[in-house]
Amino acid sequence: MPANTIEHNRSRFNFDGIEAIWLFGYGSLIYKVDFPFLEQRPAAIRGWARRFWQGSHDHRGTPPEAPGRVVTLIEQPDAVCKGVAYRVSPNVFEYLDVREKNGYLRFSTTMTFDDGSHAEGGLVYIATEDNEAFLGEAPEADIARQIALATGGPSGPPIRSICSGWPIRCVSWVMIVHTPLPSRPVFGRKNGYPPVDLSPPRRSPAPPG
Repeated sequence: MPANTIEHNRSRFNFDGIEAIWLFGYGSLIYKVDFPFLEQRPAAIRGWARRFWQGSHDHRGTPPEAPGRVVTLIEQPDAVCKGVAYRVSPNVFEYLDVREKNGYLRFSTTMTFDDGSHAEGGLVYIATEDNEAFLGEAPEADIARQIALATGGPSGPPIRSICSGWPIRCVSWVMIVHTPLPSRPVFGRKNGYPPVDLSPPRRSPAPPG
């Protein structure tokens, strides 16, 4: 499948008669909300795990020699991916289909909100392994190094999306282990690196007397 998915997405769903629809965000749609929405709620989808397996030729990194790595979802039966759901007007996809054009297709999904209620027939952008920009699995250290060293792109290097987007802790270089919303690490702890706390340093108390 070509990396540019704009036309694919615009032929996949018919929004006639639909005033609003839920959209699930699990990566940049969490921290770069540059589109209008009617409602915003914490949510989760089941059967998908977040991974830095998609190449970015248009926002992060430089084509074709040094694409950045960005997140997509990989099918995993026991996984629960937490993120943010936005109730949006269908005309929002005129913009989002362009923003997410580098390999991402809209898929229908069921979302579970934090109060246990559900929304069926919502949408989520996923870059599947048959798109030209898909990079796939690699050793965690190699993925982290590619993210850390990538440069350029209209949205800046991938490391900017991590360290300025979500409040995080890092394992080794940029291995994500905690965010406020996602359910599980994008990278694992199996390498045993101690987490690096990126929160502002606390001021030591003044000595008595």
